Amino acid sequence: MKDIFSPIFLLSLLLLALSYTSGICSGIVQPVCLITFFASLILYYFKKYKLSYLFIALSIALLVSFSFLKDKENFYDTAAFAVPQNEYISLEGRLKNFPEIEQEHSVIFLETDILEFKRKRVALSINVRLKVKGDLRCLNKGDRIGISAKLYHDNLNRNFFANPFENYRLYKGIHFYGYCKSARMVTVLKKTHIAYRLIGQWRNKIREAIERKYRRPGGGICAKGVFLEAVLIGDRGRIGHEQQDELLAAGVFHLLAISGAHIGIIALFLLFFFKALKIPYEARYITTGLFLILFLVLSGFRISAQRAVFMALLIFIAKILYLDVHIFSIISFCGLFLLFKNPAEFLDPGFVLTFTLTTTIVTGRRIFLPLMQNYRFKKIPTAFKELVSANFSASLIALPLSLFFFKRYSFAGFFAGLLLLPLTAIITAIGILLIPTAPLPGFIADTLLHVIDLPLFLFFKINIFFSHTIRFTLYRASPHILVVFLIPAAFFLLPVLKDTGRKLRKVLLSLTVIILIVSILFITVDPFLYKPAHLEVFFVDVGQGDSQVVVFPGGDALLIDGGGAYYSDFETGKQVLLPFLLQKRIRVKWVAVSHFHPDHVQGIIEILDIIKPDELWLSSQAKEDSFYKSLMRCAADTGSIIIKRLDRSFTKVIGNCKVTCLHPETFITSPFSHNNHSQVLKVSDGRHSFLFAGDIEAGAEEFLVENACNRLRADVLKVPHHGSKSSSSLSFLRCVGPRLAIYSYAKNNRFSFPHPLVVKNYKTRGVITLSTACRGGIKLTSLPGKITIETSK
Repeated sequence: MKDIFSPIFLLSLLLLALSYTSGICSGIVQPVCLITFFASLILYYFKKYKLSYLFIALSIALLVSFSFLKDKENFYDTAAFAVPQNEYISLEGRLKNFPEIEQEHSVIFLETDILEFKRKRVALSINVRLKVKGDLRCLNKGDRIGISAKLYHDNLNRNFFANPFENYRLYKGIHFYGYCKSARMVTVLKKTHIAYRLIGQWRNKIREAIERKYRRPGGGICAKGVFLEAVLIGDRGRIGHEQQDELLAAGVFHLLAISGAHIGIIALFLLFFFKALKIPYEARYITTGLFLILFLVLSGFRISAQRAVFMALLIFIAKILYLDVHIFSIISFCGLFLLFKNPAEFLDPGFVLTFTLTTTIVTGRRIFLPLMQNYRFKKIPTAFKELVSANFSASLIALPLSLFFFKRYSFAGFFAGLLLLPLTAIITAIGILLIPTAPLPGFIADTLLHVIDLPLFLFFKINIFFSHTIRFTLYRASPHILVVFLIPAAFFLLPVLKDTGRKLRKVLLSLTVIILIVSILFITVDPFLYKPAHLEVFFVDVGQGDSQVVVFPGGDALLIDGGGAYYSDFETGKQVLLPFLLQKRIRVKWVAVSHFHPDHVQGIIEILDIIKPDELWLSSQAKEDSFYKSLMRCAADTGSIIIKRLDRSFTKVIGNCKVTCLHPETFITSPFSHNNHSQVLKVSDGRHSFLFAGDIEAGAEEFLVENACNRLRADVLKVPHHGSKSSSSLSFLRCVGPRLAIYSYAKNNRFSFPHPLVVKNYKTRGVITLSTACRGGIKLTSLPGKITIETSK
């Protein structure tokens, strides 16, 4: 069978990428698509078959692009609907998926049809991702529910680079996020049909069996139970940040997602099992296919599972019909099918990784297996050769893709995979037996879980070894898209070059291998650090919190605070601040923590062992404060960080710039951290001065006015305490005399910052004000005679 789908799939991806980056509208693509299609019919009529097929492929690709652009325009039109902020409104609609159960919350995806607020009922179809306090496992996909919740509109952080969560919203179709403070505020208006109710009960039986075995004394389940929930019912909600970091550090986090590896393991296990039972050839493929469909249903129709199951079913159909299995054609047909279903899927890193790495593994067999046929490797089992080939191929191509999408890559992944993939196969093979036995008397499932406990124990012991002992994770800025494309292209070219002439083959093979090596070295070494010629200050948009990056001429940087979420498990440091530092290629040499409230220090705790600064500047300690303790543990684990105690006597000269500490008068020792413990830093380059005031309130401001008024003078002021009423007194502003003031807060924050009186104080004194809530990240550059301003939005 000739591969006719691969060119169409690749062309569709190319046009989708061009459509996304060019900003073209659907109204232009639609007529071009129609013209191309009719041109193909005309060419076919005149027997210009090759040209006709080319135009058909182009028209299909244009159709996919048109669908994407139309869906994108509709999505943003709907997402622009004015929803009340910071108040509960009533929603009615249908659940799109089974609830995802977390440790203390449940996450549901709701497709609404009715919104009620301000005594008005509005008919509106929107998709909302809701986080609800409590356990909602009793709900099922398709249930119609009513719920009261707060919706959040367009609060995405923007810091000079594209925020990946914007693409996440688009390909997931999430118009709004929301929060509900209690599961009791959810009412089932109409239950879904019986099939989904039975599936929901089945899923809960599997979950209950896992909970009986792996429940923690304080509630929730341990890492082993989380792993089983993830690979059996597709629910990763209960994985904690610590477990996630360990799996990422070992390079095996992907094993928690139901992917092609899991589906392949299940399919091979069942086919082998049915063959041992002497079930006829066709019947065992049909039975295995039906089981995979059941598994897909029980896993909640996860997208990653859909891709893998669809590919497996296409291979099974070809086997049953005794057709040649052209794997690249099957991969491409599956990709096209998913793009027609949801064209925005190409923005999902999982989509790109799935199809690229699947193709890579198939290609790698043609490269590495012949190399391993050498007499030295003849006695090695074929299965192990296949494992090494697949693991090495996937690891090689995952390097540029992981850096491009996630800005991190674990080199431990290759070695960890050699041990953990076989264990995953054993766990998955035994685990699928839990699916039919979970609804039966409990002792059967309990016995299976006792059997599976040993491989699970070994899995996590090996994972801890690789994540803590042989930890080698690379953090880099996203490489250029051309470099990312070049590495897989060169890799896929290698087996093709084997069919060329002998002399030409040697030259081309050598050249391709050199391109591979140079490209990989280029993205791993990355020598291009950020080295501005003038003093630059970045006010990073971290939501409701503070974070500033001062970059001195030559490139050394001071990070002041790191943001952090007060009542959320969102990792601001890792998800917002670290990507900004990496993408800007900023080398942080010093870190200053104003005080130990989470919206200032939590982000630092998350990334301190990654950015590894030379010094950590503190002006207080809070021995009973949990965040202070966490920061100290993190600094100790990093090993090489020098902790500097700051007070009013501190001065540091960096190049032609001077950093001085104006507050506190002496180093503060206290059980807990308070706003007035904030260190106040002033940075000057001789032309302009910048004052970073942390969260100081009236008491600290009065002290500074009385004791250091003449030293407070600055051109730019980081507004104290996000614009709280308790700060920014007129006497303090008179001493500082700023021309520009920067607020750092989140839009529609629960504290209602900034206070109108504070806004009035700045306006009265004629101070220009900017905020991260309205402008995103803000960059100030000190130039002779002026300060230039650049904003993210």
